[in-house]
Amino acid sequence: MELSVPVIVDDVKRSDGLDLTRCIYFQIESEDSLAPWTLGLNGVRLPFLMLGLAGIILAPIGGATEFGSPQEFDDLLSFVENRELRAGEAGLSVEVADLWLPNWILEQRREGIVRGDVLRIGHELFRLAFSFRSGRTGWEEFQRNAHNLTSPVEFSERESRVFRTWAKIEISRASEAAHRDLWLPRKVGGDE
Repeated sequence: MELSVPVIVDDVKRSDGLDLTRCIYFQIESEDSLAPWTLGLNGVRLPFLMLGLAGIILAPIGGATEFGSPQEFDDLLSFVENRELRAGEAGLSVEVADLWLPNWILEQRREGIVRGDVLRIGHELFRLAFSFRSGRTGWEEFQRNAHNLTSPVEFSERESRVFRTWAKIEISRASEAAHRDLWLPRKVGGDE
């Protein structure tokens, strides 16, 4: 699979005739930008101001095709959200978005898909699912076009381990921070 998007299985639905799986993915967002951008298309350079940028994260920094460690994902988050690197520019953030995929297309590659599995989906399937999620494509058209795709999904065992570990680390960090923030010192002498 050439260009693929890592998506994480969030919830598998099997009811009302719409057997769908909700998957999440990460994207880089910017509300606005004060710095000019340049778009290059077919050798033509066009300056413009970007408003509402959203870019889908495909891989870690450094050229690897998939995430090999939780640290690689942390490094990407830190780089994107490090405001000191872009002094004077609008901040970027990493956000979570979701889309729906038909269960049959996922189960062609792996039976027993569970929450936390990382799947690599091809660009065309991502485009179709994004169009369905945003309401530009109906269910029947989405199904019909998805049936015509070849090898649109691959299970990523390595990235499944990476993101499960990353999630556990983040939950632990959040829990520790919450305990620190909620700790109240006892009053010494007086009403307690």
